[in-house]
Amino acid sequence: MGAISAAVTAGAAGAGPELPAPPGAAQALLWLSAHGGSGVTTLQAATGLGGDHTYLLPVAEGLCPVLMLVVARTHAHGLLCAQQLAVQAASSGLALATYHLAGLVLVADAPGKLPKPLAELSQLISGGYPRTWRVPYVEAWRLGQPPSPSNTPKVVARIGQDLVEPSRAIDLRGRSQVTLNPNGANQ
Repeated sequence: MGAISAAVTAGAAGAGPELPAPPGAAQALLWLSAHGGSGVTTLQAATGLGGDHTYLLPVAEGLCPVLMLVVARTHAHGLLCAQQLAVQAASSGLALATYHLAGLVLVADAPGKLPKPLAELSQLISGGYPRTWRVPYVEAWRLGQPPSPSNTPKVVARIGQDLVEPSRAIDLRGRSQVTLNPNGANQ
C-alpha cells in the first residue's frame, strides 16, 4: 500500500493542512492533544508522521479514515483530559466515520516512576484506548532541544512502526490485534 495524504478542511476558513499517512498505511494520522502542553508538537516532529492538531477538523468527504492518536501528559490534569476523550469516543462523541481512535500516547511529566495514584489512574484510562504507548521524560525536550536520534526514546519510533506493521495491526473497530512473532513470543 502506498502512503495516502488526506486534506482536511477547516470549515469556512478554507482548506486546512494535509495529514500525511505513515509509510505503507492506508489512513492519515492525526495527533490529538488532550490538553495544552501534551507533547503533540514534539512527537510529531520526532516521528515526522501525521498532522499536529489540538482539535478535530472535519475531513473532506470521500477521503480515507484518519487514525487518531490522543496525546496526554501523565499528571492528573492530563490523565483526566485523556479519560474525557476516551469517554467521548466510547459514547460516539468522536466516533465519526472518518476518525478511528488508534490509541493513547502518555508522555511523562516528570522523571522517575509515577506516584501510585497516578499510575493506577493511567492504567484505568489506558483501558479506554485500543493501544497505549508510554514515552519517558526527556530532559533535553524540556530544555527546548528539538527531537533528535540521540534524545528521542525508542518507543517514539515504535509508535509509527506499530501503526503500520501487520503484526501490530489496528482493528478499526477499536481493538488492537496482538499476534505472535516468528519466534513465538507475544509482541
